[in-house]
Amino acid sequence: MLLDRVSDPRNIGAIIRVCAAFGVSALISTTRHGRLVAKTASRGLEHVHYIKVPNLARALTYLSKAGFLIIRLDSGSGLTLDEAIRHGPLGLVLGAENKGLRYLTRERWDCMARIALPGAIVSLNVSTAASLALHAAAIR
Repeated sequence: MLLDRVSDPRNIGAIIRVCAAFGVSALISTTRHGRLVAKTASRGLEHVHYIKVPNLARALTYLSKAGFLIIRLDSGSGLTLDEAIRHGPLGLVLGAENKGLRYLTRERWDCMARIALPGAIVSLNVSTAASLALHAAAIR
């Protein structure tokens, strides 16, 4: 799981807990929050590596070269996450609400997909989107 511009430590903590629940090995982000993330992660950091990188675009390039399928989550995509996921290493990229992804991060992905939602609201809080995306990946 990769996060771009997500700065709320409570969201990051919630995402770490969800990552731990779904067996994700690492959460990669450029944001640096210390104690509050650890507190809100509520033991999630015991199970998920929280990796802070200076440049997310470089991390995405590295993961892609290592064989990861990089999926950028975007509510405007015509492809659903269920259709995009295949077996093998997976990197899901989520951006902050309102700000989205930085330019260079937006350029580094293999496919763009949306979470299939039946209701009128298609854009979710980032921690909720992370939960649904990991659930979709887990059942594939």
